[in-house]
Amino acid sequence: MTEQELISYLIVKINEEDKRLKVGFIGEIGSGKTTFIRRFLSKIDPDSGHFVQSPTYTILNQYEVNRMHVDHYDLYRLETEDELYQIEIMEHLDSKNNLVMVEWIDLFPVLYPYFDFFIKIDLKENESRYYEIISKEEHERLSTKLKF
Repeated sequence: MTEQELISYLIVKINEEDKRLKVGFIGEIGSGKTTFIRRFLSKIDPDSGHFVQSPTYTILNQYEVNRMHVDHYDLYRLETEDELYQIEIMEHLDSKNNLVMVEWIDLFPVLYPYFDFFIKIDLKENESRYYEIISKEEHERLSTKLKF
């Protein structure tokens, strides 16, 4: 799937869900998770792209984009599930009025049930990216298969 196809898909989903969407991002360091989120939000509101930054050190960045509240998390630096409660991510995931986008969701499987779907980003040798949408059900099936 191309980046533009994925952006179009997300815009449709946000409209269907009335801006209440929880999306987890999976990808290696440098695969373009934050870059994709910046480009996606720029399509919704062209003025928003300049302030979308990686939340690697802040863990959470919040934006208002076209009258939509966006919570943008990066879980890379967290080490325990207790830290999830300290950053109050559960309250944001329970909220019915926001778009939540979480990078490194694969580090905390306990959060999977809260998400509508997952986006996997693979960086290819020629620096191109491949995007894959993984449904909640498919992600659960794959996660179960991989357990020993």
